[in-house]
Amino acid sequence: MMRLSVGKPLIKFIKLCYAANRPPLLIGVHGVGKSEVLRAAADEMKIDFISRDLSLLEPPDLVGMPQMGSGVTRYCPPAFLPTKGKGLIVFEELNRCPNYMRAPCLQLLTERSLNDYRLPSGWLPAAAINPPGADYEVADLDTALLSRFVQVQVQADQEEWLAWARINGVHADIITYVASDADIFSHHQSNPRSWSYVSDLLHAAADEPVSQEAMWVAVSGVIGEKRAVGFRRFLKDRLRPLMANDILSSYPSRRPELRKWIENGQLDLVHGSLLALLKFLQAKTNYEAVMDRRRQWGNLAAFLADLPGDLQEQAERFFKERGYRMPARCRS
Repeated sequence: MMRLSVGKPLIKFIKLCYAANRPPLLIGVHGVGKSEVLRAAADEMKIDFISRDLSLLEPPDLVGMPQMGSGVTRYCPPAFLPTKGKGLIVFEELNRCPNYMRAPCLQLLTERSLNDYRLPSGWLPAAAINPPGADYEVADLDTALLSRFVQVQVQADQEEWLAWARINGVHADIITYVASDADIFSHHQSNPRSWSYVSDLLHAAADEPVSQEAMWVAVSGVIGEKRAVGFRRFLKDRLRPLMANDILSSYPSRRPELRKWIENGQLDLVHGSLLALLKFLQAKTNYEAVMDRRRQWGNLAAFLADLPGDLQEQAERFFKERGYRMPARCRS
C-alpha cells in the first residue's frame, strides 16, 4: 500500500476521493493527525464535517431506535446523522469497535443508508484507523469491508507539520526544536499531536506560572523522559544538531562543535546531525549535486570520518541500500 504524508499531499487525496464519491480509509499510528487532516480537507472544500468514535457507540446510537406507528416499525435515526448539505462523515476506531458496530458501517458504505435513513448525496463516509500489529489492540477488518474503501497509509511529515504549526499558534520553541531534529517523529511518543500538547503546556505555563519541576514532569508525561531531557537541554543551551548545509558547506568551522558533542557524550546531537544529512541525500539529485562539488564532497567525507563507529555503520548502510558511492574517509 502506498504512503502519503499528512498535510497537503493527503488533503489532495481526500479531495480526490470526495470528487469520485469513494470513501477514503486513512491508516496510521496514533497522533499522526489523521482526524485533523480529514477536517482540514473538509474546511478546504467548504463542506461540513462530522466525526464519531465507533468504539464508544452501541448499535442504536448509529442505526436508530425502533418506533411503532400505523402498524409498522420505523427507525428514528440519531440526530448527528446529516439530512442535507454536503460533508464528510468520519468513523474513528473502525477496527477497535465490536463486530456488531462494523456491520451498519458496511451498509452505510455500500448503500449509503441505515434502515430508514439515507445519507444525503453530498455526504461521503470516511474512516481512520490504527494499523494492525503488536502495538495496538485492534481487529483485522474483513476484505468485504476493506474493499469499500480507497486505502492509504499515512505518515507524519516534519515539513508539513511545521507549515501547519507556524499558522496555528504552536509555541515558537516547539517549532524551532522540531525543525532542528530530522528524527523527531520516529518514536511513538514523539508524534505531531504530542508536540502540540507540549505547546499547550508551554503556553499555559506562561499564563499561569508553575514550578519547573511540575512543568517538566508534565512534559515528560507527554513525550517521554528521554525526549523531554533533550528538549529541556535545547531550551537551556539552544543547541541543535547540524543541518545538511552546515555539514556540506561549512563543516571545517563546525567540526570542533561536533567533536565536543562526541567528547561530552551528547550523541543525540550527533545522531540528529547525521539524520539531517541523510534526509537531504535521500533525493538522488541532491546526492549527485554534492558529488559534483569538490568542497562539499570533501566536507561530507570529513563528517563521516568523525562519526562514532555505530553511526558510521548507519551511514554505510544508507549509501549501500541506495547504490551510492561513499566518499573516501579523511581525518585531520
